[in-house]
Amino acid sequence: MTSLNRSNTRTSANLPAVSPFLWYGFTRYASRYLQRHFNAVRVAKDGAPDLSGDEAVICFANHPGWWDPLIAILLHQTYFAERTAYAPIDQQALDQYPIFRKLGFYGIDLESLEGAKRFLFVTRELLKHPSTAIWMTPGGRFADVRAPTTFEPGLAHLAANVSGVRLVPVALEYTFWEERTPEALVEFGSCVHTAARDLSKEEWQSELERQLAATQASLAQKVISRDPARFDVLLAGSAGVGGWYDFFRRMKAMLLGSRFDPRHGRHHAARG
Repeated sequence: MTSLNRSNTRTSANLPAVSPFLWYGFTRYASRYLQRHFNAVRVAKDGAPDLSGDEAVICFANHPGWWDPLIAILLHQTYFAERTAYAPIDQQALDQYPIFRKLGFYGIDLESLEGAKRFLFVTRELLKHPSTAIWMTPGGRFADVRAPTTFEPGLAHLAANVSGVRLVPVALEYTFWEERTPEALVEFGSCVHTAARDLSKEEWQSELERQLAATQASLAQKVISRDPARFDVLLAGSAGVGGWYDFFRRMKAMLLGSRFDPRHGRHHAARG
């Protein structure tokens, strides 16, 4: 993950700017932070998004937890590194953490008509650039993975009114398997091209909710199987218990002449 979020000329007062220097530093921080708190970040095999065209991309995901933005950053650097990342965020949160303004985040207030208009304006302007990738959680709030996600109207409005955009459903889930730390599990669904569908806003709303629900259901079956072989590992993190417990396990391995492995499970968090 060495590519930077590309510098851009979108410096209008109405559009977010991205600092490649800050983006690079933050992506490195995000990866280290995820490594400390997860056993692994895994993506369902054979599910990499189709990026063969030159359309702008919107990745729309469910919103199960606080970790979602950091996972999105890792996914972006892995699959979309040649694109510039943007993400709408609650305006109050952006005011509290202004550094995010230089990381592609732009504030929205969908509780007001003016806020909704600004979200649509900024997003449509960004989508004019083929090198754009926008990450969003159209449900607008945290929700359990077992609950269906009902979208706010913004994404469907964009799909019905912006041609030449690729929409990618992304399912996220966090769970414990065999290690002390949890697994972060991801699945990409099938890309949907706005140019290929002539749908009303209401039809787009139903279709995109269905696409994300299907992707979540597919991921859920893989999570229930508890089979790491169904996933590729994007990031291997911490394992074992640490302290005296792992100290004695390490000494035992040395005495037996075997290699010490802190993981408890039968499967290792190796890439692929």
